[in-house]
Amino acid sequence: MSWALAVAIGWAVLVPPVGYLIGRALRRADARGTTTAPVDAAPAPPVSRPPAETPASSRASLG
Repeated sequence: MSWALAVAIGWAVLVPPVGYLIGRALRRADARGTTTAPVDAAPAPPVSRPPAETPASSRASLG
């Protein structure tokens, strides 16, 4: 048996169970709500923006 065939068979045998176990763990964590951010996490700070320029003030600056 060539090494490529051995690798292909090993891949076909190992990948589905590992994928199933990872998927099951993710589904269980999602059902418990542990995949979301904790409730006591600090909110993002507000974004400070410069004041919007109004048409009247832009006309006054043009002179």
